[in-house]
Amino acid sequence: MEGKTVLQKLTYLACQRETAAVDFEPYFYGPFSRDLEKAIDWLQMSEDIDETVTHLGIARTGWPVSRSTYRLTEAGVKHADEDIAHNEAFTGAAEEVLESAKVEDPNLNPRPLSVAAKVHYLLSNRGDPLTDAQVASSAKDLGWELSDSDLKKADALLNRLGMIESI
Repeated sequence: MEGKTVLQKLTYLACQRETAAVDFEPYFYGPFSRDLEKAIDWLQMSEDIDETVTHLGIARTGWPVSRSTYRLTEAGVKHADEDIAHNEAFTGAAEEVLESAKVEDPNLNPRPLSVAAKVHYLLSNRGDPLTDAQVASSAKDLGWELSDSDLKKADALLNRLGMIESI
């Protein structure tokens, strides 16, 4: 799996489909779970996953940019097989989210996943439907910039997943 953002957003969407009890809060790139971040750290310490970090340079903001790639180790594969057997519903939701995301973007770029997670987060925290303009305005309140093009891509993925009706 390539990228912390991709992993966070795929997990967010899978948790929402299966209503898993994982807390997510608004963050720079959309819904973020500190619990998931801690779980990834624990998996690294227990040698169930390997992380490779590629430094990509410096962003316009002055912050370093890097990409993490995660790979299950041999022990991780064994533990994952055991966990899958105990969590079939969540595993099915995660597989469906991953496959749907790949249909919309075969490269699993973080931006479309981040936008889809942001849109879902905004819509799920409101009781009433929102227009595109209202979604974009609500996003701005959280420091998120969403273009019309972003919203269309998010709409396509979330519709494919059956998570929303068109916004």
